[in-house]
Amino acid sequence: MNPPRTVTGYAPPVAPPQDPHRSLVLEAGPQQPDFAPTDYTVTVNPHKTDADGRWAMHLPFHYTPDPRLAPLPVPHALGVTHELLLGVLIDRLAAFQSGKFACAENAAALAYLRLALSALHARSADRAGRGVGPTEK
Repeated sequence: MNPPRTVTGYAPPVAPPQDPHRSLVLEAGPQQPDFAPTDYTVTVNPHKTDADGRWAMHLPFHYTPDPRLAPLPVPHALGVTHELLLGVLIDRLAAFQSGKFACAENAAALAYLRLALSALHARSADRAGRGVGPTEK
């Protein structure tokens, strides 16, 4: 099993001015071979104590466990799917686009998120058509 790791590359190349005392850390949970991590943790103000503003949000992902591997720590019935997470992002950007924050960059991001969701739906339809459902086939 691969150990937890800090995820990078999600922040913009030029970050807007922020409170220098506030920071975010995105960590991917442990990962078994041939699996993506099944949980992520976002920690706000990791250098502070809980009383001073440190908090964390755990984001478990739905998965279908491989019976050949040891059980993973999160029950497979719990968690979000990639499609659900994309749906949240699409909904937020669509709301921005319908108001005063509409811009070409949001429109492009929205189009690509919709394309990503469409690709995942096509993958699911293909797997269902082949009768392989939630397996490794």
